[in-house]
Amino acid sequence: QGWQKKSLINKTMATLLLRSFAQQTSKAAATVTSAATVTSVANESLVTRSLSNCHPLSFSLLVKKAAASTLSTSPWSNQPHCRRHHHCHSWTSFLCCCSSGSSGLLRALTSSAATAPSNNDGAAPDTTATANIVLIGAGWWAQGWHLPHLYRNEQVKISAIVDSTPHPKSNLNPHLEPLSALAIKYKCPIYHSVSDLLDDPAMGPTVDGAIVCTPHSTHFAVGKELIREGRRRFREAKKMMGEEEKICYRPMNILMEKPMTTSVSQARKLHQLLLECRDDSESEDDYDGRWNAEGDGTTANKVSTNTSGEEPSEVLSSSSSSKRGKPLPNNKNKNSNHTGGGMGCFLINHSANYRPQAKAAHSLIRSGKLGTIRHVSAFFASPLSWIFDDPSNTGWNQIPPDDEEGEMVGNGFAWGQSSHLLAWIYHVSSGRGGGEDLVPDRVYCSMTTSEKTGADVSHAATVHCTNGATFSLSGTSLLPGNAHSDPPVGKRVMIKIFGTKGALIYSGDDRDVDSGRLEWLRGDDDGSGSGIGTVEIQCSELGFQFEDLDQEGIGPESLQTFIDSCLGREFYVGADSLVGLRSVQTIDAMYRSHLSGNCENVR
Repeated sequence: QGWQKKSLINKTMATLLLRSFAQQTSKAAATVTSAATVTSVANESLVTRSLSNCHPLSFSLLVKKAAASTLSTSPWSNQPHCRRHHHCHSWTSFLCCCSSGSSGLLRALTSSAATAPSNNDGAAPDTTATANIVLIGAGWWAQGWHLPHLYRNEQVKISAIVDSTPHPKSNLNPHLEPLSALAIKYKCPIYHSVSDLLDDPAMGPTVDGAIVCTPHSTHFAVGKELIREGRRRFREAKKMMGEEEKICYRPMNILMEKPMTTSVSQARKLHQLLLECRDDSESEDDYDGRWNAEGDGTTANKVSTNTSGEEPSEVLSSSSSSKRGKPLPNNKNKNSNHTGGGMGCFLINHSANYRPQAKAAHSLIRSGKLGTIRHVSAFFASPLSWIFDDPSNTGWNQIPPDDEEGEMVGNGFAWGQSSHLLAWIYHVSSGRGGGEDLVPDRVYCSMTTSEKTGADVSHAATVHCTNGATFSLSGTSLLPGNAHSDPPVGKRVMIKIFGTKGALIYSGDDRDVDSGRLEWLRGDDDGSGSGIGTVEIQCSELGFQFEDLDQEGIGPESLQTFIDSCLGREFYVGADSLVGLRSVQTIDAMYRSHLSGNCENVR
């Protein structure tokens, strides 16, 4: 009725809107009609003309019939669902979701029959799904690690490469390929800005995730643009949904290279943007991502809005204050860690944090077996002095001219390497609540610098936390050798965490798995015969593993975690925006303390 009433919508405008939609989906419709035998139309232009003059309800019925035929071979699917959006459980939301990009309808309808249910249903996971991933920044790390890793992964499509220069340069690898060669090598288009990518109607709406490996000082601008794109998708989808329907959209997933930013204010802004995404989602009964795998309404890994010290970075709630109904059966594997409000995941690429040993350490501390953490002693040595002593490595050694906030007062080893150590400590010690998380409050630090570049090459720092705990942090790039030579020289790591009930020790050479192990030293006797001081080895079969720098294969656990999120699977949050923020706060205070000679409060 509304279609026919000129008082509700101008008929000419309606025709133009429908024609535009039909043009975007003509290829998909042609495939659907052919595959489902809905009609004998084989010519794309004829499909376009037919759909342009088609009543919206007729078009909906046409697609519904085609999809029903395609989905009918899927025994677990009595509701439509696309490849990675398992919360599409009405035809309106299904069509809305599929039309988010020109290829969305085609992908959803032609692959739904192959989509497997979650592991909770006792069936194999979907191994045919493909994540559309873009790489932003095509420098040394992108060409040496990310691009080859992604290209070897059968569940990934490199959708695009973004870089502001046609031929990236790096002293760390003088043989970087130009973008034109990368486009041929990886069979993908090239864009010269994130806005160009997102504004392209044929590409922007289809992106599942973005890897950000641009210079440190640009992380904020790129991250903000990607987060806003996710929120835009969420809000547009929300407008199209009925009151009784769940919002369905393609979330944006982000894997950010470390450090998250080199500015505390920028780190806070990114963290706040992500909190607002979660608030958008939780203020509406719209996003199944907050439900756990069993569908019992619990909330897991909720990011706290308080970054000053009292609330944990992750809170595990045993019950929800307001039951909103259980998700449909084929929503069971919707990840409870998804941010919501347009965002899937926001992860920082600290590969050590996603190792099984980091997970075991986090679980051990979170269980309370160490009691309240009172002291941490940590040391990190990298054979990378050749980077920080080279004046031409400006991105590693100098304050960039585009430092918008003007907060960066130093550059070198702390930003380039100590961020890994801090992120590991802040992650494994998080999640207990009650003011027991390690939250930096003030820092005293002294550094030694390179005579050639002025970059810091060593440091010794004391960090005071809001809960009264302290930790000593030292590091250096003066370890002889080269972490990227053949054979490589490993980085040396030593971490000791002491609590009121026990201690955790993890140390070794990250190129030699037999050089160390994760040890839990008991501080109490539980009556089982394991006395005080007894050492229990965690992940004994794995030995010592920290960063994953292997250029072969399909990449580290951090990359696989990000891909899992892009595919709508469960994933482990090894380094989120709060871990990133606390690391940035600590390093910023370290530089300021070295310059002032005083103990500096965390900003």
